Amino acid sequence: MVISTATKINAQTIFSQSFGTTTLSDYISASTPTSSQWNAIGTSGAGVTISVAANNLSFTRSTANVGSFSRTTDFSPTPDAIKYVFDLTISGNTAAQTTAAVWQVGSGFGTTNAAESTANTYGRFGINFTTTDGTFSIRDVTNGTSSSNFSGTQTITWILNNSGSSLNYTDPSVSSSALANDTADLWVGTTLVLNDVAIQTVAQTMTDLKFAFTVGSGTITMDNFSITAIPEPSACALLGGVAVLGLVAYRRKTRLRR
Repeated sequence: MVISTATKINAQTIFSQSFGTTTLSDYISASTPTSSQWNAIGTSGAGVTISVAANNLSFTRSTANVGSFSRTTDFSPTPDAIKYVFDLTISGNTAAQTTAAVWQVGSGFGTTNAAESTANTYGRFGINFTTTDGTFSIRDVTNGTSSSNFSGTQTITWILNNSGSSLNYTDPSVSSSALANDTADLWVGTTLVLNDVAIQTVAQTMTDLKFAFTVGSGTITMDNFSITAIPEPSACALLGGVAVLGLVAYRRKTRLRR
């Protein structure tokens, strides 16, 4: 008896965007966004400009105003844990700035051009600008620590666990990593820079997204967003389940023939 099964199972993607067009409005829907759109992408004034002309999303800040994106339409169902991945490039920075911008997940977010409140935020991290053009570090805003410096385009992988128990996930080095409940890991490329750090508000959920570029001068460019719900389904578990079902069917046919 041969049992045919799939050999690859994808995690549930709840948000994905790689910027295939150069029209900003393509990525925005105020009331009914798809899984590749935000509810708002905007600025509080002329001190920040936004561009998708190079098939990515860039915010350039001079010395004033805020640029942000907001996803306020809730992910459904609410994920217990997520893997939040995107490519990040910093350029045009010449002065040091701690927490120039923040990325947040939580619930009850709005579309104003500002960072969300602590009470509404489940997890967050920021970036620091250095005095060297293109060089930045990751800021654990909640716990007040910073990583070593990085430059060039880097893939950010942020894992947040609100599942109620520890979990394992496939990390950027293609190994299995453990993450305790109500903590987060953050990777820059294949370097783990935040390890099991405490999240912001344990009573919160993860249905909304926010990015806010609030201080400092420079350009923050993002691309290839992918947010998936984890733990990732196990191919072995599926194969085992299919095999059991096949065996039950085979035995049932055998009994009927007797």
